[in-house]
Amino acid sequence: MNIRAALGRLVAIQGGLSITDPIAVSVGAAYKYVPRQSTTLPATPSWMNDWTLIREERHIDMRIQFYTVHMQLFVRDADQDQAADVASAFMEKTVEALDADVTLNGTVTRQSLRGGEPTLVSLERGGLSYIGLDLFLDLEMKEAKSFS
Repeated sequence: MNIRAALGRLVAIQGGLSITDPIAVSVGAAYKYVPRQSTTLPATPSWMNDWTLIREERHIDMRIQFYTVHMQLFVRDADQDQAADVASAFMEKTVEALDADVTLNGTVTRQSLRGGEPTLVSLERGGLSYIGLDLFLDLEMKEAKSFS
């Protein structure tokens, strides 16, 4: 179990999301790591992710790592209300997709989703404004490990 594998599965989930209401649209890109701030997004909606190691615990024959993945969804639409509605619809799909893969394909032992304050946010990237989501996915990875 490692953070790169967990992120790989998360990006695959994010990249496969689509909605039909309020408009039919699929995720245009999902980035495992955050591109440079000056980079504009070639397609929206787009997901960006970064991670923080919260702590690592070592027990007899067990290592437990706790991470938080910061996930942001960027939606661009001339109609701000529609962009907010699209982002909100992707929130529902994100919850459903994470419910369907609690272990992220066996890469984690536990996950917990929470929102930023606020969760539906205004974002900026490459000089452009977006509406989007600001989410945090807390991950726990337990692994049998022998320490010498």
